[in-house]
Amino acid sequence: MSPLAEWLARRLWWLMLKLMRTRGMRRAQTYLIRRAPPERAAKMLANLHRQNRLARKIGLKLLTIAMQLLLASVIITLVVMGVLYLAEIGALKPPRELKS
Repeated sequence: MSPLAEWLARRLWWLMLKLMRTRGMRRAQTYLIRRAPPERAAKMLANLHRQNRLARKIGLKLLTIAMQLLLASVIITLVVMGVLYLAEIGALKPPRELKS
């Protein structure tokens, strides 16, 4: 695993958890559950808890993989741009044959 990808993933995960714990987010979640019909409210709350458990279980791993893919994409793009630039300025032309 790339240490940079892991560092980015941990920072983003911390920000996401902080956002989910804000008063406004909690208020929005409880508002939606309170507005639901009583027969669906319990199921909505159970689904919310189930989603939170799943996110805590695999969220950081999934975010780390996404950051690795992002970094790989950036590196590939930079390499391709570098090769195209070198080809454009003539640095990648084959050498001329020596005349004997």
